[in-house]
Amino acid sequence: MKTLGRPSPLTTQEVVERYKSGDRVADIAADCGVSNAAVYMRLRRDGVKLAPQGRPRTTPFNSDDTREDGCPPRAEFEDALSRWNMAEVAQEYGVDLADVSRWMRYFEL
Repeated sequence: MKTLGRPSPLTTQEVVERYKSGDRVADIAADCGVSNAAVYMRLRRDGVKLAPQGRPRTTPFNSDDTREDGCPPRAEFEDALSRWNMAEVAQEYGVDLADVSRWMRYFEL
């Protein structure tokens, strides 16, 4: 049975089983004496579907709810972008270009 790069007390199969049972990658890596990246690489090579990393989004990209930072609902924002350039959208909503750019990334536009 194949093991991770360095001599490890755990086989790849055991690493996969621990990950699927809910163990954190950092804990598995520490037990194996390897980096988190090495564990992620092995899991990807073995075709394991990885959980999303990072902080979960509080609202989906296509949400029609107004966000706390003043971002308009998606439909309204798309309409504004279809009529005006970014500078005009920023002026219309009383924000700067960085805010408009951030909203575009948020809505994946």
